[in-house]
Amino acid sequence: MIRDEGMLPQPSCDGFVVILNKCRREGSVVCASILYLYMQRNGLVHQQLLGNQLVSVLAQLGLIDDALQAYGNLSHPMPSTWRSIIRSCVQWGLPDLALTLYENAQKTETSYFTGRTFISLIKACAKTKNVQIGCLLHDHVFHTHMLIRNPFVGSSLVDMYCKCGLLSKAKQVFDGLPVKDVVTWTAMIDGYAENGHSEEAVICLAEMQQAGIYPNSATFICVLKACIIAGDLSNGQDIHGEIERRGLLESDVLIGNALVDFYVRFGLLTMATQVFQKLQVHDLVTWTALISGYSESGNGEKALYCFEEMQLEGIHPDPLTYASVIKACGILSDIQRGRELHVELKKKGLPQRDVFIGTALVDMYAKCGLPAEAHQVFDMIYVRDTILWNSLISGFADNGFSTEAIKCYEQMQLECILPNSVSFACTLKACANLSAALKGKEIHAKIVRKGLPEKDATVVTALVDMYARVGLLPVAQEVFDNLCVRDVATWNSLITGYAEQDLGEEAFKYFEKMQLEGVSPNNITYVCVLKACGILGAADKGQELHTEIESRGFFNKDIVGNALVYMYAKCGWLMKAQQVFNNLVVQDAVAWTALMAGYAKLGEIDNVFEVFDRMLQNGVKPSLVTFIIILNACSLTGFPEKSETFFNTMIKVFGIAPAPHHYTCLIDLHSRVGQLDEALSKIKEMPSAPNLVTWHAVIEGCKYLGDVDFADKAFKLVFGSKETNTGAYIVQPHIHADNALLDEANTDEYLEVNEA
Repeated sequence: MIRDEGMLPQPSCDGFVVILNKCRREGSVVCASILYLYMQRNGLVHQQLLGNQLVSVLAQLGLIDDALQAYGNLSHPMPSTWRSIIRSCVQWGLPDLALTLYENAQKTETSYFTGRTFISLIKACAKTKNVQIGCLLHDHVFHTHMLIRNPFVGSSLVDMYCKCGLLSKAKQVFDGLPVKDVVTWTAMIDGYAENGHSEEAVICLAEMQQAGIYPNSATFICVLKACIIAGDLSNGQDIHGEIERRGLLESDVLIGNALVDFYVRFGLLTMATQVFQKLQVHDLVTWTALISGYSESGNGEKALYCFEEMQLEGIHPDPLTYASVIKACGILSDIQRGRELHVELKKKGLPQRDVFIGTALVDMYAKCGLPAEAHQVFDMIYVRDTILWNSLISGFADNGFSTEAIKCYEQMQLECILPNSVSFACTLKACANLSAALKGKEIHAKIVRKGLPEKDATVVTALVDMYARVGLLPVAQEVFDNLCVRDVATWNSLITGYAEQDLGEEAFKYFEKMQLEGVSPNNITYVCVLKACGILGAADKGQELHTEIESRGFFNKDIVGNALVYMYAKCGWLMKAQQVFNNLVVQDAVAWTALMAGYAKLGEIDNVFEVFDRMLQNGVKPSLVTFIIILNACSLTGFPEKSETFFNTMIKVFGIAPAPHHYTCLIDLHSRVGQLDEALSKIKEMPSAPNLVTWHAVIEGCKYLGDVDFADKAFKLVFGSKETNTGAYIVQPHIHADNALLDEANTDEYLEVNEA
């Protein structure tokens, strides 16, 4: 509109007002800035009408500093100008400044404040949770009868008190209002929602309708939010029915999005998809809610499918969408797709430093067994909060890099980031993976000092699980017994602990005791008990549980059906395992792998490969665990070339990064067939230091061949120092001892480390 300041005409005062109003209507910040500069140089800012108009326009366009400077030049500022600045401060995200300006002006300007200004100031109090000024404003609007003259002021007060957590005060204001419109009712309902009172929110909705006030989309969205916060599925479903009866679902995308999100939060993805399919319009929010739901529930394939469909509809993903899709790649160990997305992010200029994207990338690389890449992304993120550290720790703990997980737990504290319950739970899992009882006890002591055991079920469950898995069942039992309230997850940990220590009777006893105490088993419980049956070979007990599972409707839960296949396969009932497998609604990689594991256990290696071939023919992508079964089967046949072929296929064809277990399978096979150089080569390729299982494989090969020199060479070449790998120092003397060369072993050092 204004091309060159030097070419400006000399319009009248009214002409400048017209130009300023045009700047405001078109949102032209640049034009307004140039005009302000011109008016300053020509002394026009001191004119009363023009100067006040200039201040209002600058403020409304978000140029608050310029507006305040121009206001200072006014010889006769108008009250409306000051009000405009205050309202604009709130509008442009400067609530603290708005309240400061109000405090400075209240002695002289309060009487000039209108309802719109009070509403803006009350909103500022809500955003900053400034109850003190909020109460002062309440007093002002009460004495100026503003509550009677402007119903929106009352709604703002209700909203402010709710957002400050003062529900009783909000209800007091609400009850005292002479007129309550849909905005007022919705503010009260939203207050109940934000503070977790779903029952009151639903009751308030009913009272609103009884009063003849028709709820709008914002009202229903607030009630659904209340149900999510309170975990109230039943009332939420009732609201869904009301929305359907009013015909709002198909016509209102905001309500549709809220319903999709509601069912996603409760893990009811079938219902979420049904709602999604009824919507006439799918926007970014709708798609992202559905994609996030599938990722959070572990269904990575469905999440990626929805992502592709979203893009076909011409909708561009935002950082939250990318974060959910990257998480899906981690779930599937699909490193190839994950890397493609990472490159795509860079091309689009979306920063991997973004907390959502960065956390998702760290999680994905960790889950895919690439700790170096996970750390590389992690190091690029400037602000490392507890959530980001937890993502790194859990990714390592869940994927065979437990030593790295513990190092991260220690490093986060060195960087003055305090661990929370998730940090403790993930690190305890890493301790359990390593059988690191001493480290686990150290963390337990820290947890006790923080006072968490009695408060946090996640931490207690992790403690029970850790002690059970390291073989300290009496301690696990003690932690469990000291709990005042035991949820189903804690029971599941104890039951699994007994099962994995071959104490099946104890596992079954606590399964029954759990139900006697009124705790209903969930799908995870049945998986735990079926695992106990598989470990003990208790097929008869497993069959009883199978009947119970069918009667309770748990069979169609994927993980329970897969656990039944695994149980029958482990017990050697392969015909029954195949029968259950055939009846599964979804035959995923877990089910196929369970069947393969059963054949492997019975030594029917040809059938393992045959099932694997059928799995690929059915279009099911093998998982990280599938290849562990395959490589173990190859190890039993004694054909290293076949193992290497499968290993390379896993990486190049399916994009699965090898975990320590995969390397150990190959190292074990190469060692046993006398290919010690190849075994050493694989050790060097490992992304993290070999653990005791890997060293045991090398030892067995050296013992079988009587090759002490090679054992020493491998030890010195790969590790070289005591600090690098304590496990190496523990196992090396055994090689010499088994070859009657104990005098050559550094037994003092060995005993010292073993004692530790």
